[in-house]
Amino acid sequence: MYTASIVLYALTAGISGMVSATWYKKIGGDQWVWNVMLTTVLFAGPFFMMFSFLNTVALAYNSQAALNIGTIVVVFLIWALVTVPLTVVGGIVGKNISGPFSAPCRTSKMPREIPPLPWYRRAPA
Repeated sequence: MYTASIVLYALTAGISGMVSATWYKKIGGDQWVWNVMLTTVLFAGPFFMMFSFLNTVALAYNSQAALNIGTIVVVFLIWALVTVPLTVVGGIVGKNISGPFSAPCRTSKMPREIPPLPWYRRAPA
């Protein structure tokens, strides 16, 4: 189960990079490299920190659930050698195939007056 989740996470990294870069380009962003690096680190960083803390606690209590250093190195190498390059390739593809933003409904440049709220929908304070 753990192996399947790690492999699926690593292989779907290209999709996350592509989707992230496509949406970032559609909203007018120009620093797509920074966006792709954040996409790579924002999930893996806190996850790795939490894993490190829990594994340290498990090692302190001599638990059987603690992973040895070899397994941790293998998981880190999968992240560094598979996930990061796939995210970068997906980001490049997403940046290149992104088109201009098209709203899903008709929009108007004229401002619309917002009607006042009835008394029962206002905040009490």
